[in-house]
Amino acid sequence: MAVGLFVGSGVLMGFLMLTEPAPITELAISLGYAVLIGFIANDLRRWTLEKRDYDLVGVVSGAGIDGAERRFLDNEPEKAAAVYS
Repeated sequence: MAVGLFVGSGVLMGFLMLTEPAPITELAISLGYAVLIGFIANDLRRWTLEKRDYDLVGVVSGAGIDGAERRFLDNEPEKAAAVYS
């Protein structure tokens, strides 16, 4: 997936070098590509993990991985028992 993003960036930069747009246009296009990648990055990661047979069992947030893990296991007592037994 990273190779595809890298190639896409290279194609975009090559296009910009050939067309020689105004600097503000070049900035807007480059920034738009970066924003697009930012919007779809987690979806690409989720898709890649699903292809590797990972299952999405929940979404939690926390100050760090330990806090997020604790929140997840607080909501799933049966899974917490399996982890800590």
